[in-house]
Amino acid sequence: MVGDRVANESPVASLAALAEEIERDLTALALSLREPSVASIDPAPLIDAARRLAQVQGALLLIDQEGLAALTQLVRDQLITSGQHATTTQHSSYLIVQQFQQLMRQALNYCLRGHTLTTGDLLRCWHRQLAVGGSSTLQPALLVALDVDPNALADLPPPEATDQPPPDPDQSLLQLLRAQDEHTLREAAQQIAALFAQAAARFKQRNAGYYWRAVQACLLDYANTGGDAAPIKKIAAAGVRLLRQRDHQSTASAGAALRSVTREALFKLAQRPVQTVLASAVVKLFRIERQFAVTSNGMATDPAIDGGVAAWTSALDKLISSIETNPACIVDSAAWSSLVDTASTWASLSPVADLLKDLVAQIASQSGEPIHAEGIAAGLCCLRDSVDVNALRVAIQTMKQLLRSTEPRQCLNQLGQWSRTE
Repeated sequence: MVGDRVANESPVASLAALAEEIERDLTALALSLREPSVASIDPAPLIDAARRLAQVQGALLLIDQEGLAALTQLVRDQLITSGQHATTTQHSSYLIVQQFQQLMRQALNYCLRGHTLTTGDLLRCWHRQLAVGGSSTLQPALLVALDVDPNALADLPPPEATDQPPPDPDQSLLQLLRAQDEHTLREAAQQIAALFAQAAARFKQRNAGYYWRAVQACLLDYANTGGDAAPIKKIAAAGVRLLRQRDHQSTASAGAALRSVTREALFKLAQRPVQTVLASAVVKLFRIERQFAVTSNGMATDPAIDGGVAAWTSALDKLISSIETNPACIVDSAAWSSLVDTASTWASLSPVADLLKDLVAQIASQSGEPIHAEGIAAGLCCLRDSVDVNALRVAIQTMKQLLRSTEPRQCLNQLGQWSRTE
């Protein structure tokens, strides 16, 4: 089971072991969803998929990879949502898991090389996953890290002392939710910000105080500058609800709720330049600018490449399904036309287009001769498992060698070695 091997190991060893376990588990999961598409889907495979992903998510949390755990939660939500639609097929669920496997492989390999994934990197992964798996009720604020920079604590202004009685939480929230004009909205936000300042001063746990200051800063910044009121109302309602229920919630439940509303507040502060002293200090304290930077690495991809990825994956799966249904079509160039067209259409795949055309012509020319069908099928699986252009080129070249070889075992070994390396 994913996570069993990481309990008593060092962080680097844990990450390496976990990456291996996740790769194996996601491969098995994707294969289980690659059954022929049917008009109405059996929910059992999706229930099992969600259970397996919950194990992956828990294992990632064990080694403090909260951003990747949030990405896993998104995929679970996509699979559960896809299972609620009568027209959904396991084919689309397979694509959701396959895209996630590619992202997770890329992210974990990047971490194993000693780099740190930023929230900006993870946010790109989030949108790439949405492009394949569809929308979700989950919010990308889940990706925000709550680590505090100790060097920035001195810049955090102390809560303002006041002799005024605290405003009534319910009245202030009701005023905010009902307000129609911006002046009333900003005035209500100011009152609720004062409530959160008092909460920050009351909490003995240091981190909890910082979290409440972040939520206060978000409301106070809106009170000073205005803007989109919808997310502010949501954050204010969550914060007031937490204040009202703090005496009736377990510590773990209250802590989780506070971290959630803090992430929402920080995500909102990251969307535009802040205007208040407190907001500036909070942005520095939680390293927001550094968090939302997109590092110059393989995790940052061109959106156009993502479109090519989806088209390439779809064409490959159609071809593989056709061959599984009718093995004779492996030598029919018409069956390969969609894949060839996809490679020729997308600029991100154009470096392999001519190679692919040559491969198809070579396969078609051997229609009357024995063909290494298992090797070609293995090559197609390799093509499906990666969209890196260099890796695609190697796989296609190896498939061409296989067709010419009188000793196919060596080429099959090359494909297997390439797949394991990937």
